[in-house]
This record gives sequence, structure tokens and C-alpha cells, in this order.
Amino acid sequence: MTGQSPRKGTSFWERYRHFLLSRNTVLAFSGLILLIAGGVLWLTGHKKPSDWVFLASAIIGGLPLFILAGRKLILERDITVGVMASAAMIASIVVGEYFAAALVVFMMSIGEWLEDFTAARADNALKELASLVPATVTVRREGSEVVIPIEQVTLDDVVLVRTGERIGVDGTLIAGRGSVNQAAITGESMPVEKEVGDAVFAGTVNELGAFEVQVNKLGDDTTLGQIVIMVKEAQASQAPVQRVANQWARVLVPVTFSIALIVGLVTRDVMR
Repeated sequence: MTGQSPRKGTSFWERYRHFLLSRNTVLAFSGLILLIAGGVLWLTGHKKPSDWVFLASAIIGGLPLFILAGRKLILERDITVGVMASAAMIASIVVGEYFAAALVVFMMSIGEWLEDFTAARADNALKELASLVPATVTVRREGSEVVIPIEQVTLDDVVLVRTGERIGVDGTLIAGRGSVNQAAITGESMPVEKEVGDAVFAGTVNELGAFEVQVNKLGDDTTLGQIVIMVKEAQASQAPVQRVANQWARVLVPVTFSIALIVGLVTRDVMR
């Protein structure tokens, strides 16, 4: 196996095909197209048709956001930014401000789309990291060389690594020497010379030489495995700005609704 990533030559479409065909992507860009179409109709003096297009944009993109916000509110008792956005959308439609409704929905849809794109990039990063580990390795057992799946390697094994092969385990050199490309782990651009007693890591490439490695760590316990775990944990957790937004929403939404209700009762003007 060579040191070149098997995903290096893949196109953007191949890497993100599932994301680009996802419901959120389709809804976000459908809303954008309808928003642009409505704007063109409005600028050309077709007010009534533009209102219908704006309304379609708001409903198509806003219904999933409304359902999600409602589920969070009812089932989880969680007031998120989506609750206020849903209220703004519904209120805009009720008073006939269809462009405002479509614009609110579009902003929320694009925000969710960007979040999904970030998640898709993280998924691709995980796949690329996983591809750094070879499917099989050569081990020395009972005096002979045996090619086995990486899952069958044990801590007692001695792994043989030749020129151009990826290292599948963390371990220590016990024989031979080599020039190892550790860019995937350490970011070093130049290969590092390895001799007996030096440590090597899973996912790195032996560019020149041959050596034997006493296995120290396998799977998730390797340095590469720990990197994968950290990426997964980061992907599963909310971004700081998202946590702050939702924390403020729990206060801002009830306060804003209360103010709106008071103003409405005092002025008897729904627009105010």
C-alpha cells in the first residue's frame, strides 16, 4: 500500500454527494430560487404573483423548521432560536408580509445548511483518517511471515513493514530502519528516520527501508485512534456560539413575546 491517500483524487461531488442531495440542501436552495424568482416578479411590477412565490418559499422551507422547533418545545421543553424564527414566519404570513416570512426561513435554512456542511466535512475527515490504516499487515508468527487482517493483530505480534507500506499499529522498532512520513499524525512535512528503539505510529508511511515493529497499541488505543475519537466527540457536541444562542433564546423568546403581547393590547395594532 502506498503512502498516497485513496481519497485524494475524488471530486467534490463524490465526496459530498450524500450531503448535496440531502433534504436540507434541496430545501435551502429551493427557497433561494423561489426567493430570487419572487424578487424578479416584484421588481417587474407583478406584485400578486410575487407574493404567492414568496409564500411558497416560506412554506416549503419553513415547515420542517417549524416542526423541529415545535418538537423541541413540546417534547423537550427546550426554547431554541428556531421557536422565535417560527413565530416570525407565522406572524409575517398572517399579516401578509410574505417576503419577510420567506427571508426569515431562508436565513434559518442557510444556517442549518452550513451546519450540515460542517458535519459533512467532519464525516469526510473521519473517513480519510480511517483509510490511513491498512486492511492487512504482515506479522511474524512461529518463524514465518503471515498476512492477516488488521483486526487479528495482537499486542504480542511483531509486524513487518516494507518500503511504501502504511503502518497499521503503534509500536517500537526492534529490527531494521526506515524513513517514515508522519505527516498524518504530527504534520511534519519531511520523513523522519527511524532506528531500533524508536516509536512509530499507525497511519504513517514507511517511504524507504524495512523494519520490524513490536506492537504496543491497537485500534482506538493508537494515536490515530485517539484522534478519530476526538473528532467524533467534537462533531457530537454543540459549538460554543450555538450553546450561547440557545441559552439566550430561553430568555429572549419569552421576554420578546411578552413585550409584543403588551404592545398589541395597548395599541390594538397587530403590526406594532
